[in-house]
Amino acid sequence: MSEDIINKLRELADLEAELSEEVVYYQDEVDKCAAELRQAQLRLEARCPELRSDIDDLKEEIIQATLLHGASVKGPGFTAKYRSAYDTTSYDAKAMKGYALVHPEIQALAKTSHVEAKASVVKQ
Repeated sequence: MSEDIINKLRELADLEAELSEEVVYYQDEVDKCAAELRQAQLRLEARCPELRSDIDDLKEEIIQATLLHGASVKGPGFTAKYRSAYDTTSYDAKAMKGYALVHPEIQALAKTSHVEAKASVVKQ
C-alpha cells in the first residue's frame, strides 16, 4: 500500500514539475507577445498623426476641387457636399418687401450679407 502511495506521490511531483515548466514556457511566450504588442502600439501611435495629416490635406484638396466644380459629388464611402453661395438679409424679408414697394426709402436700411459657397466631405 505504501508503495502505491509513493508511486502516486512521484506522479504528483512529475506533474507539478511539468506544470511549472509549462507555466515558465508560456509566460515567456506571453512576455514576447506583450513586447511585440507594445512595439506595434508605438508604431501605430507614431503613424496616426501622419495619417491624420494626410487625411486633412486630402479633404482640403477635395473641398477646393468641389468648390471649383460647383456641385456635390458622391464617391465610394464619402460624398463631397457643395452648397452654393447666397445673399442673406438681416430683416424679415417677406414682411419688408411688401412694405418696401410702397416705401422704397427703407431699402437704404436693409443689410444684405453674402454667404460664400461651402464644400465639405462627409462619410456615407
